[in-house]
Amino acid sequence: MAFRRSRRQEASPEDTPLSAQALARVLELVQAVASEVHPEDVLDSAVDAAIDLTEAERGWILIQRPDAGLEVAVARRRGGVALEQALDKVSRTVVEQALQEDRPLCVDEARLDASLATAPSVAAMRLRAVLCVPFRLSEARGVFYLDNRFASGIFGPEALQLLAAFAGPVAMVLRHATLERQLAESAQALASSNRDLDARLRDRTAEVRRLESLAVHAEGSSRRDLFAEILGESPALLALLKNLERAAAGDFPVLLRGESGVGKELCARALHRVSSRCDHPFVVVAGAAVQGPLLEAELFGVRKGAYTGADRDRDGLLSQAGSGTLFLDGLDALPLEVQPRLLRVLEDGSFRPVGGGPPLQSQARVVAAVRQDLAEAVRLGAFREDLYYRVRVFEIVVPPLRERAADIPLLFEHFLEAAAKATGLAAVPPPADAQAALRKYAWPGNVRELANFATRWVALGGQLGEADWPWASASASADQVAAPSTLQNLAEQRILEVLEETSGNKAEAARRLGISRRTLYNRLQAMKEGERPEGV
Repeated sequence: MAFRRSRRQEASPEDTPLSAQALARVLELVQAVASEVHPEDVLDSAVDAAIDLTEAERGWILIQRPDAGLEVAVARRRGGVALEQALDKVSRTVVEQALQEDRPLCVDEARLDASLATAPSVAAMRLRAVLCVPFRLSEARGVFYLDNRFASGIFGPEALQLLAAFAGPVAMVLRHATLERQLAESAQALASSNRDLDARLRDRTAEVRRLESLAVHAEGSSRRDLFAEILGESPALLALLKNLERAAAGDFPVLLRGESGVGKELCARALHRVSSRCDHPFVVVAGAAVQGPLLEAELFGVRKGAYTGADRDRDGLLSQAGSGTLFLDGLDALPLEVQPRLLRVLEDGSFRPVGGGPPLQSQARVVAAVRQDLAEAVRLGAFREDLYYRVRVFEIVVPPLRERAADIPLLFEHFLEAAAKATGLAAVPPPADAQAALRKYAWPGNVRELANFATRWVALGGQLGEADWPWASASASADQVAAPSTLQNLAEQRILEVLEETSGNKAEAARRLGISRRTLYNRLQAMKEGERPEGV
């Protein structure tokens, strides 16, 4: 083993092997270091042992990683006291020379050493005795760096041999501790990844269970899997599905009639999906939301110059539907002046864009939806009788939720899981008395109201006050159910309530909310910054 001699040292450390007593002492210290459990304790113990072994004043373990600067793993003085600003207290010249030459370096009275005297760090620190032994640490390299600022001649050949004998096995202990730490970090990352995967798997499983096990393949079910997205087993729903199947097999106009919120658009989409037009567009026209002239332009298209601002030709929704399905929602609100033009489409498929031009031909199938009986609208003069007969080739009544109360538990479970996925909160199942109450309620807002109430339930963690139930107000309707933004506020309020209940214990709060601590921390940070977490 190489050794840099000072003016008072003439022998190499290889000339005088260590005594059995010295080796026993080194072994004892190595075993003490190896007995430590935590990597930080291993480092502290290793430096303390090196200081005791060599009678040094201070000790460091310094690490040089590939493509990185020198860093301090640990730095302590005799007595186990940590050093502050430790990197400023070592001579980089000494460390770099030991690493470059890859051999131990012992310097007695560094200021008088010819190769070191001119180094700025040696002069500035007034270095006297320095001992530096390099070692390997996986892909990085390290050194034991020991010094004494007050005495010369304390680091002789034996001190160098002792530290060299100690550094080798301790470096193995340090490598093992580093690997253990890396394994622990990898295990933690893997556990986090597994939790994320488990959550995603639960979502997929819930989706399959909702759409198949609970709806399609439930024990004793008379359901077929043609309309798996429409949940329920009640006689009223089974009759609806039978009519949808009949309509899907044909290619005639269909009229869906039902109250607001019963799911008419869902039925129209399901009908389109299983029809022969499924590979073509499904286009929605919100007839009740657009007024006369604008509706004409939206439905039939516009020719350039038809009105102020019409600076180009624009296809209407009829053209966009192509050979697919045009879903005309709110047909009963269709203005009288537009009705003759729709009648012509149903008769021969022809129409003209607003602004004139040659007639165009529509190949789309028309599926319309109404909330009221069109026969009454015809009697009152609000709807053309000829159009009524054209559009009512096959009428399907979508039942209100009060007529399919048996489906409420299944629907509510579906909406609970969907709301839990959207908000990141737990889906607390309702107790038996609450389920019974939900089945008895008339649900004037129908399925839409039930879905919004399920989101409210999740946001409040199932802890509802009297005013939170849909029947709290006699005039409750789907329009009065909290909007999604309000529900987000309720979710945040619930988080704060649980934190207060747990006296700020975030781990316990996360457990009660049914979310991970990481999710809770992210939500609290987003609430603090006034932002919404992604996916909420």
